[in-house]
Amino acid sequence: MGEPGTPVRPRAWAGLLAIGFCVVAPAMDTSVNIAMPSISAAFALGQRDIQWIVTCYMLAYGSLMLTCGKLGDLYGHRRILRMGLALCALAFVTCTMATTYHGLLAGRALQGVGIALAISCAPALATALYPESARTWVLGIYGAIFAFGSALGPLVGSWLVALIGWSGVFAFRFPLVLAALALSAALPAGLPASGPQTRATTPFDWAGAILLIVWMGALMLASAGPHDIATHWPGMPAWLPDGAGLGWLLAAVGLTGLAAFVWHEARCAEPIIRPALFRSPRFALLNAFSLLVSLASFAVLLIVPYFLVRGLSYSIELSGLLLAMSGVGAMAGSWITGRLAGRIPAARLAFIGLLLCALGLLAAGQWINGLRPWVVGATLLVQGFGVGLFQVAYNDRVIATLPVQDRGVAGSLTMMVRTLGILGGATGLSALITSLNDLAAHSGVGAEMAFRTAFQQTLTLAGAGLLACLALTLIRPKVWR
Repeated sequence: MGEPGTPVRPRAWAGLLAIGFCVVAPAMDTSVNIAMPSISAAFALGQRDIQWIVTCYMLAYGSLMLTCGKLGDLYGHRRILRMGLALCALAFVTCTMATTYHGLLAGRALQGVGIALAISCAPALATALYPESARTWVLGIYGAIFAFGSALGPLVGSWLVALIGWSGVFAFRFPLVLAALALSAALPAGLPASGPQTRATTPFDWAGAILLIVWMGALMLASAGPHDIATHWPGMPAWLPDGAGLGWLLAAVGLTGLAAFVWHEARCAEPIIRPALFRSPRFALLNAFSLLVSLASFAVLLIVPYFLVRGLSYSIELSGLLLAMSGVGAMAGSWITGRLAGRIPAARLAFIGLLLCALGLLAAGQWINGLRPWVVGATLLVQGFGVGLFQVAYNDRVIATLPVQDRGVAGSLTMMVRTLGILGGATGLSALITSLNDLAAHSGVGAEMAFRTAFQQTLTLAGAGLLACLALTLIRPKVWR
């Protein structure tokens, strides 16, 4: 049965199950982090090399996501999703059977392309299964599934690595995408609202797509570590600058590409996305906060695991269980947002979610020695609940703002913004905690105290920064109504 009071369309639950398998496969990529030590040992990789296992994947799907959403709007969402699932299946086989480092990287890049194709159209297909009145409810279920996969990834990954080795974190997702493919017949075709003829008559914005890939790819590479690009990849042109010089060059290319992309899209008859959308203060604000909440919340995955083991001396098993509390909170927040649809404005739910996320991060910044595990779990539960509450409300507002015929673009925009936030968090928070750790060490304290101080200051700054940005918006409180 569906949302109370909402008529269920034929095969709607089968279609929702197909979306569930499609979403869980990429969400459980968090399992790859658990396999990193085993992958490093298998291919004799250093720390600088291993990060490309994540970077090339994020580079592929992050730079292609919005373009793939537009392809779904023009040529049918189900068709694009199926293409993505097929590529994902091939990618998981490639990664599982990889015998060289660069073979594994090729599989990860292929996985990124497949995920971009599939996930860009998943929200549009999920909402098409039910009447428009149930949109927020469906997005709540969608968000809960994604949070479930993210939380379950490390737990399943640790078990599989111990059982069959690092390849298990790729092999176990192969049947998930096959199941999604098998059930995809229950999904609507997702053709453009103006009719199937649009596929043959509407030209695709290739120039916009290329500019999008250029500016996103350059900025993502700049944030990934330009020194690694120059020193760890064969065949790099000798005339390219090294280190910081390459970083500045990539940043300049990215910003120039962004300006060119905005200029082109404003003048294109059928752009990938219309820049005029961001003239709305509420729309621009929600996207900005989505980036910020992803950036700040990445601290939970990036540095909290180290503090639980080093600072609080918890076991690996207990630390993994406590980290899962953030995902459990996100699941609950997503589900509750869907249930509250129509009773509380989505913008107000987004505000409450941001507030809870900021308070959770601030509370984590106050953790001290001897802290009981239930306090840690409760803190992460509140932070995750806030993220889930915000994310579904944000997704709902973006999808409601764009026309129905641009639903693929709307869904992929939310994922693209989230990806940019995660990349910013990976780069910015890593640099911040390293600087704070060095500063504390230079003051004469021991290594453990320096790490604990840097951890507390980083989490406090992440939470306080998010709270300060939220407070500034109260100058015009109507944006949250």
